[in-house]
Amino acid sequence: MSKKKKKTKNTAKKTHLKAPNSNQKKPLQSVQTLESAQKKPKDYIAWALAALAAILYLNTLGHQYAFDDSIVISNNSFTLQGLSGIYDLMTRDFFEGIYGEQGMNLSGGRYRPLSLVMFAIEAHFFPGQAWVGHFVNITLYAFSAALLYKVLLLWLTPNKTAQVLSFITALLFVSHPTHTEVVANIKSRDEILGILFLLLSLKALYQYISSTQRLNLVVACLCFLLAMLSKENAFTYVVIFPLFLYVFLHKSLKSSLISCLPIIATAVFYVALRSFMLYKEPVAGAILPQINPDIMENPFVGADVTTWLATIGLIMWKYIALLLVPYPLSCDYSFNQIPWTNFSNPQAILGWLFYLGIGLYAAINIWKRDALSLAILMYLAPLSLVLNLFFNIGAPMADRFLYAPSLGFCLAVALLLAKYLPITKQRLKEQPIYFLVALAVVVLLFSSLTIQRNSVWENNYKLFSNDVQVAHNSAKMHYYFANTLLKKFLDKDEAQIRNPDAASIQLLDSAELHFSKSYEINPKFHHSTYNLGLVNIYKKQAQEALKWLQYTLELQPNHGISHEQLVRVYGEFLNQPDKALEHLNIALSTVEGQKNASNYQYLGNLMAMKGNIEAAEEAFIKAASMRPSFAKSCYRNLAGMYGNLALQAAQAGNQALSNQYQQKSTEYQQKSSGL
Repeated sequence: MSKKKKKTKNTAKKTHLKAPNSNQKKPLQSVQTLESAQKKPKDYIAWALAALAAILYLNTLGHQYAFDDSIVISNNSFTLQGLSGIYDLMTRDFFEGIYGEQGMNLSGGRYRPLSLVMFAIEAHFFPGQAWVGHFVNITLYAFSAALLYKVLLLWLTPNKTAQVLSFITALLFVSHPTHTEVVANIKSRDEILGILFLLLSLKALYQYISSTQRLNLVVACLCFLLAMLSKENAFTYVVIFPLFLYVFLHKSLKSSLISCLPIIATAVFYVALRSFMLYKEPVAGAILPQINPDIMENPFVGADVTTWLATIGLIMWKYIALLLVPYPLSCDYSFNQIPWTNFSNPQAILGWLFYLGIGLYAAINIWKRDALSLAILMYLAPLSLVLNLFFNIGAPMADRFLYAPSLGFCLAVALLLAKYLPITKQRLKEQPIYFLVALAVVVLLFSSLTIQRNSVWENNYKLFSNDVQVAHNSAKMHYYFANTLLKKFLDKDEAQIRNPDAASIQLLDSAELHFSKSYEINPKFHHSTYNLGLVNIYKKQAQEALKWLQYTLELQPNHGISHEQLVRVYGEFLNQPDKALEHLNIALSTVEGQKNASNYQYLGNLMAMKGNIEAAEEAFIKAASMRPSFAKSCYRNLAGMYGNLALQAAQAGNQALSNQYQQKSTEYQQKSSGL
């Protein structure tokens, strides 16, 4: 073969990884020309990818709310208000609707109003109908699949492998099992929206560069803003956008930055808007904690620098491992599923070496307009925000954190295949079987794992009972499962709760077992210790309940609901009304305690035991007015109290009051029975 022919062959090989030659004089095709030239195959493939995305997640349509859905939907005070809650969702921290003004005490707060607004709209028109949320997630994911293919095709088209590269990238992205948490858990719509609007922004930016129509630039900026309002990691694309121009369209770096100045300005506007919405006037004299001291919400609190960096290296390695072999998956990896480690751990070293290696490769070769370098940066940029490197994100790792980075990963895999395998159109026609079979096997395996994993997300019980076996060293995972078991018990009727049968006792025993395992993993996890006290109350184990509730108060002295449960222990089981009243007064000294009708019902009982009739009557009436479901028992107690007084003192007035309250109790009983 002549030198000239060898040179031509080598040049062709390079085009698999590089953008088109910068010396080409051919003008950039307009969007309209491109779409008309390849409309038929492009649309067909895009629709096929969308259909595949929908088919993979169709089995989630019958699922209930699960896991974090309670945070944003079923237990979110703002979302449950429907349309009237939108203003609060737009102007407050992401977690305020569930945790109150204190939020989760995460660095910088969280501002992701777009998905919350959608949930509020759905709650208004389809209250309690989880299938609607699942349907919307599937639809958005399917649209993202088609859009990903078409957007990549736009940017890669001058490359002769553009259609194959775009298809492989989108196919791997659509079928990847790590995305199950994002699609199957309604809450993670913020991830879907973030990528969807980034893709729309990239499409509009390309159209603007192709046509110079300013409307396209406005659309690009608007979509980028919506992406950031969906999920904060979209902000990292402020660096990626100009690199798309630099790498794929061969604009100069200066020209790329100038073209993206409106995009950069949009990012600055978002930061200002976010800061304004999350800023709170500090309360005079209040001392705000700088660091969340709870290891359950701050996974590296108390760790030295070496331990912190080594454990992050281990997590980075685990992320790559999950992308390559996405099994097994878990909805939780918190303390102590990933124990702190040091650099004697080979995986911690490998994690850092691998990431530093690909980062160095990208930093050097991005200036050569290398597409693989851009794909690496698309992986590293969004991932950098969820590694706990710059601020506490509340969890060491999660499957959902891979959603945005996996876009860069899938593109990188496609580019590497283009470099080392014969996947050009012509060569596929000559020798298609090996590559196509390998790709089909991977996609079928990924699809199978995706559908199987989806089925686990049906409800909390199915999810947690499965994942507690995967994340068996996670204190939260055992707590989640135990809490679900306890809720199954509490969903029984009042008679079974007061006098549990064998099946109910078995539920309580199983809950106690997993709460205990949670406590063993983290003895300072007060949520588990409190619930151990609660379980023993229902099992009528007074001394055991007392032990756990008192220990909880040692961990959290201001834990109001522990004081409330101690009222029950001392009042109902130990017959110590003075101790019960002591804890009840503490509970009623808090705003939350004053909102609890049960506290006033207990107060009425205790006042009656102490002979303070007026205080007892006032408390019972208040409890009945606060919670109508309590009215029957409260009025029955009042009838009994005045009936006893009538027997003791033979006073007609007391008997009349007894009859009056008995009548009210009967009326409420008839109302509750629908008579």
